[in-house]
Amino acid sequence: MSRRAGTFAVLALLAAGAAWAFLGPRPDEEFPLAGLVPPDAVLYAGFRDYRDLEALADRLPLPGMPPAGSLPEAARPHLAGPAALYLDRELRWVLLARLTRTAAAVRGAESEDGAALAAQSPEALALHRRRRGSILDVPAFRELRYPVFVDLERLGLPGRLRDFSALGLELRIGPEVVLRGRATYRADAFRTYLERYVQGPRAAGAPGEGTGAAVVESWPRVWEDALRALAPPDRALAEREAVLLSRDFLEGEDVREFLGRLGRDARIRVATGPDGFPAAVLRLEVPEARDRERLERMLPRIAQDLARVRRDRGLAPLFELLPEGDLWRVRLPWEAELRKGEAFAPAFAFREGGWVFATSVALLEDPVPAVPPGSHAAAAVDVEAAFRALEALVPALEAPARDRLEKGLRAWRERLGRVRRIEGTGRYTGSGLAFELRLDRPPD
Repeated sequence: MSRRAGTFAVLALLAAGAAWAFLGPRPDEEFPLAGLVPPDAVLYAGFRDYRDLEALADRLPLPGMPPAGSLPEAARPHLAGPAALYLDRELRWVLLARLTRTAAAVRGAESEDGAALAAQSPEALALHRRRRGSILDVPAFRELRYPVFVDLERLGLPGRLRDFSALGLELRIGPEVVLRGRATYRADAFRTYLERYVQGPRAAGAPGEGTGAAVVESWPRVWEDALRALAPPDRALAEREAVLLSRDFLEGEDVREFLGRLGRDARIRVATGPDGFPAAVLRLEVPEARDRERLERMLPRIAQDLARVRRDRGLAPLFELLPEGDLWRVRLPWEAELRKGEAFAPAFAFREGGWVFATSVALLEDPVPAVPPGSHAAAAVDVEAAFRALEALVPALEAPARDRLEKGLRAWRERLGRVRRIEGTGRYTGSGLAFELRLDRPPD
């Protein structure tokens, strides 16, 4: 081969390589367009193909999702595939879709660093253009490495949800919609979860058929959370009540120690009661016979003391307890207004090692699904049965609440489409709460 031919071959190879780099497909992005998402975004969701995002919006429409056709129609023929959706710090959505190299070069200043852009409002668009840095710089994002990321701390969630700093999710859409993920603990909550839950002696599992839930809980922590939620005067009253209960029923033992001996499983089942009215059955394990006897004597005393405090403040008691054989009826001041008879007749009793409460005494003896080991939390919902139960509640509500419930039911029926059943499980680990949610629906 002559020198000229060799030179020509090298130039041809370089030209081909340059053309491929310019015209060929872009390499896969582990986190699509995350480099264009600001570090203060509340939510980021990356998609390998923008059509996956559209399929999600079609299969599982949720509040706040961008409407169909949010991407500029003129840009669609020039899209390379990857897309990202994020919510800014004001919870407004911004949508990014990667352009092909050729389209990005041709569009130039019209593109956003090689991406087509759509936003919920001009303000969201302006805030996006003023961004500095990206979500790739956020330590929690780098730790979780999920295609969907939620900054829980920025949301300022209430109660126990405040214990978690960030959430990572992975979504798979097929005959089932499967959502898997992990929520990381805040630094100040890590030890609490490790000692009280991860290293706890028992675990819960799937609650079986129908609609129900199960959870493993630390009852001393429930008590502490309840105290923190009270105003200072009410907190002082609760602490004094605990001292009196300790003296009169627990032989001086601290209430927290008593709560620590209760079974860690709490289970609830939702069923259809008399006249088709929905009913719920709740069961808490109380393994020791002596503790069951103590608790049965303590509950009427607690009800009396609570009623006395409310009367001192000029308020009617929230409820009263009336013994009836081996069970206790729970009378509510507004119960008669429902005119539901035994369909809403709350009662509780101690049965086979546990405390059982039912909103209808007719269901008090019904079994609550067993809780096999495997998870710290589990839930299952028969979607159509749940809608029927909620619809049965409508006539019993006052007009404003009735209108809100009817409107909400219509909206959620439309969003869930043909979803038949929803099941979820969760387990605390050393690195966070790992969970899985499955939505079962027939194929299209």
